[in-house]
Amino acid sequence: LIQDVHSTQDGLSLRITAIEHQLSDISREIGTLSELLRARKRSEASDDQSPSHHPPVRRRREAVVS
Repeated sequence: LIQDVHSTQDGLSLRITAIEHQLSDISREIGTLSELLRARKRSEASDDQSPSHHPPVRRRREAVVS
């Protein structure tokens, strides 16, 4: 019984470690995305201040045909 408990604990420990690695990867991806969005926002802000600024072109979505 004690051996089963230790085996279960080892299995759970491995799962927790795997989840921690996944969370770390997700956190890194979110950080990368937030930096990308910040850079885009800064770029748009600097474009807005340039004298030759053109209004953004809006594109229509194609209608989904059922």
